[in-house]
Amino acid sequence: MNILYVVHSFSVVEPCGVLLLSAITKARGHKSFIGTIDEGDIERKIVDHRIDVAAFSLMSTEASFFLQLSHDLRKAFPLL
Repeated sequence: MNILYVVHSFSVVEPCGVLLLSAITKARGHKSFIGTIDEGDIERKIVDHRIDVAAFSLMSTEASFFLQLSHDLRKAFPLL
């Protein structure tokens, strides 16, 4: 399974939870990738890496933005 972990951006504090989940899924034989919204590479990574699952890591203040992103991705990639 190809998994894309989506974060808003990388800043001073790395998203340790996402990095840990990525390492665990890789250890279990899956392929995992990290995409950032700030770099605008989410759709490209979904296509390039044939992503099966997109997982979001967000702060509560970003919930409405990620909800809209989720709706947009479901429209563009119905099998995701």
